Amino acid sequence: AMANFESCCFSVAVAPYSENPKFSEITNALVLELKTGEYFYADRNDSKITSSILNLPLFNNETNLENMFWSIELTAHPIKQISRVCGSLIDNSVTSGAVFVFTSSSYSLTRIITGQLDSHVDVGHRIVQDNQELMEDFFKVGRGKIVTLFPYDIAASAFILIKAGGIVTDAYGNSLNNLLLLTDKSLGQQCSIIAASNFNLHKKIRDELKW
Repeated sequence: AMANFESCCFSVAVAPYSENPKFSEITNALVLELKTGEYFYADRNDSKITSSILNLPLFNNETNLENMFWSIELTAHPIKQISRVCGSLIDNSVTSGAVFVFTSSSYSLTRIITGQLDSHVDVGHRIVQDNQELMEDFFKVGRGKIVTLFPYDIAASAFILIKAGGIVTDAYGNSLNNLLLLTDKSLGQQCSIIAASNFNLHKKIRDELKW
């Protein structure tokens, strides 16, 4: 928003009220680009998404990692740990494909729907979960806090992408259905994400990551 980029988005997901609402309970979701006014909307009871952009989804259905256009998240993520896990994936695609950092999960996930991107990856949470000894690295870049990915960052955009026909899981390959939609910012309530336009590409991305 401060840089006046198109990636600045408002997003909201709606679910019936409960003490522990889950991703699987989302009924409606909206992502709105504040600069352009473009929007993406999904309703659980509607088989198609709605958007101000015509003829969506426009999935590329790319399956070659070398040709992949994708985005990665680096906010408060120590680059040496991200490069350790994602370095091979980045190196494979920087010549024939492209890697972007938008600092906006909502924007990145909706770009898969428009066909501008093939995938989006945010693995910070799994890195910390699997390697507790690396917490200090995350504390340092997070200025005293561990900041990976919060459910409210992706709830709306992931719901819309899945509704459009894309593939979205956490970095372990698990469904987001049991993801709690809370504002609790403790490590246990944060999450990771691997999103892709198709199953084959999603699997190849998971196989290429070096845990």
